[in-house]
Amino acid sequence: MEDNTTTEIATATEAATTTAATTATEATSAIPFISNAGFDDDDSSVAPWELYYVSEFDVSIASDVKHDGRNSALMAKSLGGTQLIDYIRQPLQGSITAGVTYTMSAWAHMLISKQRLDGCHAH
Repeated sequence: MEDNTTTEIATATEAATTTAATTATEATSAIPFISNAGFDDDDSSVAPWELYYVSEFDVSIASDVKHDGRNSALMAKSLGGTQLIDYIRQPLQGSITAGVTYTMSAWAHMLISKQRLDGCHAH
């Protein structure tokens, strides 16, 4: 919390007044907790992202479908597969602190008819 106090100087006809303003601010993190969030670091690898559950999907870099940036992750479903539970993940690059706001967003594009799930972009 920040405390800003302003005191006005009294003139001959008025008493001194004090005004206190208190502003609550929420701590935000400036540390990037996710690496290669836009899949732009390397056109041939999704690292440090990894496919989790690894049953019926392959993950690669795609440049034809993206939200912003140059690339996205392409999760292609294997032929004959029936599960939609695979996903990509990566370990956080730092420690989480209580009381600090962490913001993350993602974008996904799904084309079921072509058995293709496209894109994730986090920042």
